[in-house]
Amino acid sequence: MTDAPPLRKRREKDMRWRDPYGPPAPPPLVLVDQARSQNWRLRVGCTACRHAIEIEAASALAGRIGRLPIGELWLNGVFRCSRCKAMASYLHVFDPLAQIKARETWGLGERNMADRLRRHWRWRDRSDIREDTGMCNNYRLTTGVQAIADLFRDRFQQPLTFPEGVPNAEPNDDIRIGDRVPILCLDGDRSVMVTRPWSWKGPGGRPVFNFRSEGRFIPPARRCLIPADGFYEFTDPAAGGAKRKDRWLFTVIEADWFWIAGVMHDGAFAMLTTEPSPDVKPYHDRQVVVLRKEYPGGWLNPAATDRWLHAGDVSSREIEFDVHPAPRP
Repeated sequence: MTDAPPLRKRREKDMRWRDPYGPPAPPPLVLVDQARSQNWRLRVGCTACRHAIEIEAASALAGRIGRLPIGELWLNGVFRCSRCKAMASYLHVFDPLAQIKARETWGLGERNMADRLRRHWRWRDRSDIREDTGMCNNYRLTTGVQAIADLFRDRFQQPLTFPEGVPNAEPNDDIRIGDRVPILCLDGDRSVMVTRPWSWKGPGGRPVFNFRSEGRFIPPARRCLIPADGFYEFTDPAAGGAKRKDRWLFTVIEADWFWIAGVMHDGAFAMLTTEPSPDVKPYHDRQVVVLRKEYPGGWLNPAATDRWLHAGDVSSREIEFDVHPAPRP
């Protein structure tokens, strides 16, 4: 019988999870973009009818979200037997030019399929939260909650509900990180408005208030919309000797207010970011995802992807902004 390791070493091992950067990364999952760009192939088989086919990833995954794990598609029943049309029994992702038989394998009856995906998304959330932390950290909302409720009643013929009570949101032209503000989300098929703090704590305690949107699959249950009528960006001071940065207010032309697309996590929210529009680009290399007030349901629709945020007249890059100097209070 071997002796137990010293108590000190056992404690060090048991406390590794206290690392502020979280647990070690799980084994990486194959992403759609990775399989397409590497010209890998998929072997889809059915044990019921003893049928299997091999297809190129580029054709089998055409139109799929690039950053989505192939395992997520497998778990959602995308891969089916071409003969009996039932869900495939197994899926092998392999490189035809390599000696490795399969880069990744998924099969029916595996107990850890959901755990593999859960660890992947949890790690992605931890590893991505530092993105765009120098962006918008200040916005304004002077539009009342009643005006938002009127929009839903008059234009969309549906009531806006307040499960936590009508937010006591006074006009505020200086909303900052950590403030509790009204946001819109879905509760089943109902549009609800609740109040949540802006930013959650990331590794090391740093606030996460901006979140990159491109190439992301954000689960529908985590999506939200933040009403606003202006947001601020900051530039180096033009006046010589000034210590504080110059602040600029951006408002949407011919719109009294708008939505900012967001993501929820740990009872708080962060704003999604994208490439800047021509009006914002001289002031910053990124901007928050702005949506016109007439499009509240699109981002909350479970079928919407990150591509919807950047398509057509919905895209922030197609929206024109007015820019005004905004001295700090």
